[in-house]
Amino acid sequence: PGQIAEIAALHGINADPALMTAAMHEAGGLFNTALQADADIWASEAKVHKFWDSYYTHLLEYGASDLPADKVALALEAIYELYNTHLGWQLYPEVMDTLDALKRRGYHIGIISDWGARLAGRIMGPLGVADHCDFIIASAAVGLSKPSAALFNLALGRANVPPEQVVMVGDNYLSDVLGARGAGIEGILLDRWKHYADPAIPRPDCLLINALDELLGILDLSSRPSDFELAPLPSRERVGVRVNLAQPAIRKQPHRRCDGDASCVSKHLASCQLTHPE
Repeated sequence: PGQIAEIAALHGINADPALMTAAMHEAGGLFNTALQADADIWASEAKVHKFWDSYYTHLLEYGASDLPADKVALALEAIYELYNTHLGWQLYPEVMDTLDALKRRGYHIGIISDWGARLAGRIMGPLGVADHCDFIIASAAVGLSKPSAALFNLALGRANVPPEQVVMVGDNYLSDVLGARGAGIEGILLDRWKHYADPAIPRPDCLLINALDELLGILDLSSRPSDFELAPLPSRERVGVRVNLAQPAIRKQPHRRCDGDASCVSKHLASCQLTHPE
């Protein structure tokens, strides 16, 4: 929200970052609502762009009292461009150490992300994540999106591995866990904000982790399915993972940390939430 407010100010819009931060929690539901309205919303560059315009418009409507249409259009384009580069994202603290550990153990890593075609070259590459990946699949680049089994099957083909040797780690139950399950892949839900720690919220029917590095312990236990509720896997070297590694960057400095969205680890396959907005 801080960066969005700065961009808005450059275009003559006075937006309150605190109000937009509060709106982000409510706006989270827009992702599933959009997916339910159009199952292919992430399968084309034009649709991806349109969704993010609606998302950032929602934030600006909460944070600003006056939104001139001509200024909003220019601000939205600048915001969209920022978050299509590494400058808009920072890695979660444990991401690189976890990816390094997975590579040392011989796992293959891939990314499956509902994102625009510039994901690999303009975000994952500059952040250093791409160097750890065997492949990166952006939904808009291939015309397929989660939770379609076709996207996961495409990743399996890239990894050249059967689904029973793969684990998918993602932060969205509908897109990541159920989507992977539709292709015969075991799903692990990354709940960074401990949403499911609330006893009033039913726990999902899958494994939960709160940080990416918890994945390492799960993979170590994968050879002992009787001790852990995970589908039997041939060996830890042949396990895949999907996890969100990044978040939008929130700092004002030119140098930003990032944790992005990745999709595949194993001696064959995995996916991860790696970044967050800066």
